[in-house]
Amino acid sequence: MRIIFRHPKPKDLGAVHKVAQEYYQGFEISKEVLTGWIKDLPKQFIIIEIKGEIVGCIFWEYLNEIKAIPYFHKVKNFNQSKGKYAYISEIVIADKYKNKGIMWLLYGAMGISLKKECQGIIWVTGEPRLTHRFPHVEAEQTILKIDGFKLVKRAKNWEYAPENYVSDHNIYFKKI
Repeated sequence: MRIIFRHPKPKDLGAVHKVAQEYYQGFEISKEVLTGWIKDLPKQFIIIEIKGEIVGCIFWEYLNEIKAIPYFHKVKNFNQSKGKYAYISEIVIADKYKNKGIMWLLYGAMGISLKKECQGIIWVTGEPRLTHRFPHVEAEQTILKIDGFKLVKRAKNWEYAPENYVSDHNIYFKKI
């Protein structure tokens, strides 16, 4: 199996959007947000391709504070090019590859790509007791546990979509 890691191109938008929609079981990240992430910070967006098919991606930003930022956002509103912490804004895997270690590969590729001044990684994901019905939460929790992330606090009233808020997600942090 030939695996390719690369930065996205504008033509990848449809495939990335499709994988993200599948990963989140129909929940749809807007193409406008994805376009902004790809256009504004392509070096912080990694795609994984297998047999010519995009099967996952990871996108991170840099912040100077450990906090949750809205899921749908424009990079210019939150990102700093030299923040102390990498914030995982998006990590998705196609269903047919979800149990094949692809998420670990993407997470590792991000780790290799982090800026030297980065002091830690922030990851916001669902509280397992409250969001257990979503397979992506289980996959993300596995990495958090194995790689030593610590629960910082509950992300109260986290904006997961414009004008839609939940309190069933947590902020996790790992010092590097």
